Amino acid sequence: MIDEDGLRRAIIRTALDYRDGDHDEDAEWLVPVAAEFIGPGSHEVALDVLRTRADPERVVAAGLFQRWSLQGPSGGWRPGMIDDLARISAGTDQMDVLTALVRALVALGDDRAFPVLASRVSDPDPDIRWVCALELPGAVDWTADPLAGRAELVDLARDPDEHVREWALFAIGSQSPFDGSDIRELLVESTLDPVEAVRHEALRGLARRRDRRATPGITYLLEQNEVSSQTLFAAAMLGDPSLMPLLRTVEEREDSEPTGEIDELRLALLTCDPRRREQLATFGQDLLEELHRLHPGGAWSLHCEKFEGDVVLSGPGSGWTWALDPLRRRAGDNAARAARLAVQDLAQES
Repeated sequence: MIDEDGLRRAIIRTALDYRDGDHDEDAEWLVPVAAEFIGPGSHEVALDVLRTRADPERVVAAGLFQRWSLQGPSGGWRPGMIDDLARISAGTDQMDVLTALVRALVALGDDRAFPVLASRVSDPDPDIRWVCALELPGAVDWTADPLAGRAELVDLARDPDEHVREWALFAIGSQSPFDGSDIRELLVESTLDPVEAVRHEALRGLARRRDRRATPGITYLLEQNEVSSQTLFAAAMLGDPSLMPLLRTVEEREDSEPTGEIDELRLALLTCDPRRREQLATFGQDLLEELHRLHPGGAWSLHCEKFEGDVVLSGPGSGWTWALDPLRRRAGDNAARAARLAVQDLAQES
């Protein structure tokens, strides 16, 4: 049997550490509760803490549910418990509790995460609205409506709080498939935002949609001493040859002072160079011909996901995919060898 009093004491002790700042902000909802206190009945104890205790203990209890959710709805999850979490998350005014419980719902594949967040986008507390901007992209994955979250994120992108706007624009620009004249105009409008971080997210969102109105802004970002991976990826998506001189400068800096952004830089150098794009297209055609020779009847295809930069090779009925340019480099720019490598990968799987 679980030591219920021991678990409650452990939760309270952890909550005191949390309140006093004795925790790692980057950890995935640290919940250092002693293992001997976790067992059958733990979920009920944590749920009781969520219902009856003050905020620091509730944060820790919510964190426990987020951790348990990663293991699926088994173990101590009784029927109706997920309903309880949805109700608590809809009514809490504590951002950390809301974040943990929504993430638990998402991890469990529960479609109530979206309506919980959608009901809070106009909350008077900017911290709650920020959580909505942060978590909506994950929550909409479990809804059947392809437009779920679109209106909410557009509203949040015009929020009076700059942090809410920044994260909503990141969600729209870099995480969502949403597009259309209203989305483009929102992004263009947001490139004039007084807050630099907001402007940058808007520019990247435009570039990801290959909208040439982003070119002046991406040019400006590439001229800075420090160029982020997000900016390089935006340049890759834009594919504008006029960016090549600046990308060469970034490449020279990367050679002398590596920053770890080499994959995004390599992709940008490829997509912004018409000659290299043509070479990759020729390699891809040769590769498909060789694959159909080696593996006749196989459903091989080359495609590019919406708002993604890499051309991808898909294998027949296996779930295997290969980014085309890395496969080319792995094969030493030899299409016949690349085809053999792909067929070998499939054979190893079977």
